[in-house]
Formats: sequence, structure tokens, C-alpha cells
Amino acid sequence: MTRYTVLRDNALKQHFVDAWVRSDSDTRNVLTDVANWIDEELSVEPEAKGRPDVGQDNLRILAVANSMAQISIAYHVLPEDRKVIVVRLLFRRQSK
Repeated sequence: MTRYTVLRDNALKQHFVDAWVRSDSDTRNVLTDVANWIDEELSVEPEAKGRPDVGQDNLRILAVANSMAQISIAYHVLPEDRKVIVVRLLFRRQSK
């Protein structure tokens, strides 16, 4: 089994940090859980997960499992470098 290094696009990283800082503690917990889930999930066989994004070269879309929010990510797989680059994270918190 080949493991991949999971990276984030610089703009996504900054947006994620900004969202985390502005959020309440419940949302911060969800965001932290999501970041950990993404790292774990995409580190093994990322090219077999999610679905290809139509019209976008080498971009895959994956729903993130979380009961507190609707979340999806978009990422590129670079098999020759064994890297995954997450370029988009869509996050919508569920109403309480």
C-alpha cells in the first residue's frame, strides 16, 4: 500500500485558519475533525475515492463524512510524487 502526503493549497490553508479563528468552539471542533479525516482518508488510495470533476483535469470531488456539517472537498492526485493537494473545501454547518 502506497501512502500519499496530503497537502493544502496555500489559499485554502489561509481560509481554513481564518474560519477556525472566527468560529465558535463547536465549529472549531468540527473543522479540526474534518482536517484530520481528510489527512487520514486521502493518504491511502486517493485516486480511488470520490468522483472525477467533469471538465476539470485530474480533479476529484469527495464528500466528507460528518453529522454536524455538509462538507465536500476537491483535490488533485499527483501519483508520481505520491502527493494529494486539496484545493477546495465547501463547508456548511447544519442548523441546530
